[in-house]
Amino acid sequence: MAATASLMIATASMAVYGDSMMFETASMAVLDETLTALGHAMTSQAASMAALDASLASLDRALASLGRAMTSFSRSPVYFSPAPAFYILAAAFSNRTTTACGDAADA
Repeated sequence: MAATASLMIATASMAVYGDSMMFETASMAVLDETLTALGHAMTSQAASMAALDASLASLDRALASLGRAMTSFSRSPVYFSPAPAFYILAAAFSNRTTTACGDAADA
């Protein structure tokens, strides 16, 4: 009788052990999926960081070009005397759209 009870306890213990192994296997599958998703996210983040780095490098080049242009413009005589360019533009537009009196030009 004691041997039968012992065998029943051993069988129940094996069943519990089997169940815990199933839960462990399921947990490992979830962990594997989580790590795979994390790997994909890290790859995506690396690609985003590379794109951001390229954008910042492009912005840096554009700002350097703008700085050179502003330096060049500040050294030109037009910077200190913009009036002639304004009068040329004003005359070009006024000849197209209005007469000397400011009325609409009659074609």
